[in-house]
Amino acid sequence: MARQRAVDLNVRALGALERQAKHSRVGGGRVFTDPRTTLPWKDDRSPRRGWWAPVLKQLGIRYRDPYHTRHTAATMMIRQAMLNGR
Repeated sequence: MARQRAVDLNVRALGALERQAKHSRVGGGRVFTDPRTTLPWKDDRSPRRGWWAPVLKQLGIRYRDPYHTRHTAATMMIRQAMLNGR
């Protein structure tokens, strides 16, 4: 079941989303949409199969579910906080 939640983003991540939104924001506050239909994605299967997996393969990176990228983001934010003395 999908639900909304608040997510704290670092400056780089927020900036990237704001830049992307200029190109793809649609009604309902969505940032990422299906480029073929300009509608919000119905689920995560289509972008994973159509974009995520092929790009990883082309780059020679073993497949990881996009869900697991949250660990990278968390690690980057912790590192930045440590560098800033927080």
